[in-house]
Amino acid sequence: MKALLSEKEKIFILKNYETKSLGKLSEEMNRSRSTIYFFYKKWLATSSILNRYKNCGRKKFLSTADRNKIEKFVDKNPHTTAMGIRKSLGIKCSDFPIKKCLKKLGFKNLRFRHKPIMSNQTREKRLSFARNHKNWTVRKWNKVLFSDESSVQIGKVYLRKIWVKPENRSKPGFYLPKKQDYGKKYVKVWSCFSSRGIGKLHFIQDGWNKYVYKSILIDKLKVEGKRLIGNDFIFQQDGDTVHNSKVVATWLRKNQIQLLEWPPSSCDLSPLENLWWDFKRRLSLEKNPTNVEQFKLLAEKVWSGLKSLLADN
Repeated sequence: MKALLSEKEKIFILKNYETKSLGKLSEEMNRSRSTIYFFYKKWLATSSILNRYKNCGRKKFLSTADRNKIEKFVDKNPHTTAMGIRKSLGIKCSDFPIKKCLKKLGFKNLRFRHKPIMSNQTREKRLSFARNHKNWTVRKWNKVLFSDESSVQIGKVYLRKIWVKPENRSKPGFYLPKKQDYGKKYVKVWSCFSSRGIGKLHFIQDGWNKYVYKSILIDKLKVEGKRLIGNDFIFQQDGDTVHNSKVVATWLRKNQIQLLEWPPSSCDLSPLENLWWDFKRRLSLEKNPTNVEQFKLLAEKVWSGLKSLLADN
């Protein structure tokens, strides 16, 4: 919205309105024809070039002092809400003016980050990993046995979306059933994966520590590595504290297991993460289990389906 006509502009219009066309005046003044026309019409009726209304419009809810208080408060308390600001500072208005004020001050209401942004040291290690392995051939990567563990929540729906017309939303099969409360029961699983197939699913029942992880490696690692790749496989694990413990490192060294160096905070580089996500999504499409034993049977069924799917491809 442009500012009101200045006194010089108004005098210029009155001097030239009779001799010049509206189009030419508009072009010379960089003003719209309607602005020039309605000013001249108003001058004919009132014989005055003064603005009739000053300081028109609704008064602002927040004063300059209030805005300064809000800015200082949010700088110190970035996780606060508009209601929290209003109650803490004793401002008598609704939440909307406060939100509008925060946007004008340059604040954005963004989703809270659950993980810290990668440090420069982590970035350098990831870049070093990429440079060290950029010349690896497909044959070399085929020898890598990726491994990881994951926690699966019983009864959770993972990304269950469909395309549906509005008139079909109430039909059976086109809506999600009411989510049942299972008290957030989690089952931890471990498995491995290579370009030649998927390893067996192992359920972790005795908590999670370095001794449990070592027992999994003793029982599963060599068997699955030999079955999927052969005796000369390269083992991959992420930078979990359990994985990097002395107990696990000593066992791997004694058994002459070749390790793939892995940069920290780099779970996104592992293809097994995509497999976990697909597994959880397919699991959520099945009938919700009522206990852990039913969940295990269902998980084995879904995992076997993934195995056969990858084997066909």
